[in-house]
Amino acid sequence: MTKRHLKASRLKYLDRQKALFDRAKPELVDRYLGKFVAFEDGRILDRDLDRQKLVKRVYRQYSDRDLLIERVCSEELPLSVVNVSHSHNPQFRIPGLLTGTLGNAFFEPLPEDELQQWE
Repeated sequence: MTKRHLKASRLKYLDRQKALFDRAKPELVDRYLGKFVAFEDGRILDRDLDRQKLVKRVYRQYSDRDLLIERVCSEELPLSVVNVSHSHNPQFRIPGLLTGTLGNAFFEPLPEDELQQWE
C-alpha cells in the first residue's frame, strides 16, 4: 500500500505517527536498534526482531486499525504501512528487497498515458 492509496484521514494519522517516531528516534535507537516496533503516540506498543511475528501479535491485540510499524535504525528507510484489519496472514514488503526474475517488459518504456499517471 502506498501513500497514494490511503484516505486523507489515515494519511494524516500516519504522517503524525511518523513525525512522532522521528522525534523519538534518538532514544529509540539507544533501546531498540535493529528491532521492528509498533509505534503510536510516542509509545512502543510491541517490538520484535522478526517483523512478521510482530505484526501477527499486533493484529491479535489491536485488530482493526492502522499502526506505524518501523524498524529502528540509524539511517532513514521508506515509510511502510500495514493495515492489520484485512488479513489473518498479512504479507509484507520490505523496501529494497526483490525476489524472482525480471522480464524484458521491465526495461521497455511505459506508454505516454501511463507515464503521465506517475508524474
